[in-house]
Amino acid sequence: MATTQAARSASPSSTAGVAVTRTISRQWLSAEKLARTTLLKKNQYLMLAYCHHRSDRVKERKIGAFVML
Repeated sequence: MATTQAARSASPSSTAGVAVTRTISRQWLSAEKLARTTLLKKNQYLMLAYCHHRSDRVKERKIGAFVML
């Protein structure tokens, strides 16, 4: 919630949904980097993928390919 509050105060014109989406996107990118550098982070990567799979089918397929490796 603190992140949403900070994002909302930083850009008052954005809605809470947009702020949360931006935060999740940043988390996605950092998790993706971790997963590429070490397989130990794969579980965190897959959890984020599950959160995204309803809104972004491309990322879901990308995760499927990653798991198959």
